[in-house]
Amino acid sequence: MSGHQFEETAFFHPASRTAIFHDLVIANQAQVPGSTFWFRLYAFVWGVHDEVAIASYHPMMWTNIVALRRSLRKLLKWDAERVLLCHAPAAAIPTHGQDIIRKLFGWVTDLSVSEYLILVSSFFRRQPGFLRDFTQYLIKQRQ
Repeated sequence: MSGHQFEETAFFHPASRTAIFHDLVIANQAQVPGSTFWFRLYAFVWGVHDEVAIASYHPMMWTNIVALRRSLRKLLKWDAERVLLCHAPAAAIPTHGQDIIRKLFGWVTDLSVSEYLILVSSFFRRQPGFLRDFTQYLIKQRQ
């Protein structure tokens, strides 16, 4: 995945029509075997409420929205039936994978650069300490 600070990776296995995601999405669903209260609380804090979604902090990790949109458009072309999440293997989504992928990433591919900047600035305005910590992190990464 281009345009993401954490060099996210997504895989597609055409023979089984299975998409596999690393940290790009979080599943916060009570019915998932092994789903603990603490993990559900963690996901809830990051804006994932009883669903599979992108955590609210991810837009801050997008380093190049144009490159990211290009990568996500490739994902939208996948003919996925199933979706697997690396950190929640029990949260496998057995059907309608292509619809899930469209729901997760379709809006990002339509996001203009100015809309992205508004989204990020809105988050940082509400979380100024996060902006300070994130800036320090980026500076250390470049050293």
